[in-house]
Amino acid sequence: MTKFYLLFYFLFFSFYLLPSSLNAQSDFTNIQKQIADDAAVQLAGDTSLQFGDAGIILQDLLTGEIICRLNDKKSLIPASNMKIITTSVGLAILGGDYRFKTELQYDGTIKDSVLHGNIYLKGYGDPTLASPTFDSTLMMPKVLDSLVFIIKNTLQINKIEGKIIGDASAWSEETTVPTWLFGDIGQYYGAGPCGLSFNENQFKLSFLQQPDVGANPILTEISPFVPDFQLQNSVTTVAGGGENAYIYSMPYGNNGFVNGTLPVGNGYQYVYGSLPDPALFAAWHLRNALIQQNIPVTDSVT
Repeated sequence: MTKFYLLFYFLFFSFYLLPSSLNAQSDFTNIQKQIADDAAVQLAGDTSLQFGDAGIILQDLLTGEIICRLNDKKSLIPASNMKIITTSVGLAILGGDYRFKTELQYDGTIKDSVLHGNIYLKGYGDPTLASPTFDSTLMMPKVLDSLVFIIKNTLQINKIEGKIIGDASAWSEETTVPTWLFGDIGQYYGAGPCGLSFNENQFKLSFLQQPDVGANPILTEISPFVPDFQLQNSVTTVAGGGENAYIYSMPYGNNGFVNGTLPVGNGYQYVYGSLPDPALFAAWHLRNALIQQNIPVTDSVT
């Protein structure tokens, strides 16, 4: 695979960095074609791919000429570099200055600092809301504090006689593609898009390792807390190796299981999964933050 990546980058930079004047276009295309043909031959004969598949299509965007092709008609599962294409399309359509919005709404009436109605957290697909990884965004505790501050100080609400509602209706209710593998949906990389995404639609499992082979590492925490969600722990301990545990759950489901293996030890190992219902998760944590800051909420979340 190392040879493949080096070859890919060589192709990429050759395509973009070699002289591209009109006079040199023919020679440039010939050089590209030779490089691409060599790459295709090496890929086709690479023993590390004898049980796998690879496809290439390289096209001159100015002339439309196909410079090289290998298995270009074959249906293949796209690799992670597919995100380069979706990111490019997003930038082209939305522009680099596009900003997602998230709205805090309420219905009913406010009387004597009591809201007789519901609070809504309405999302519009912001993937960075309460993200733990983006440097320029607020993490989940700060986002919740900001929302509570607005409710308490801007809206002058000290009690809510109603529900906290996570509104993801801006996007489809379907958060996963029907053809995704069941074994991928529950993993952190299987977190689907949601109209109200929160904490990158992920959670973390903390396992206390065990010193004996065949023992069950103890699941000590689900962080952040996922409401109405139960996980059966079937993980076992093995000698050597790394984290090899997998979470199996479904969108909008309230139970799942985690199995696989973790290495022997006396510390902690972490496994990351995808939230079954991000909008409910966001609403629950907002309600909890309100109650912790002495703003009672008489009803539940939905």
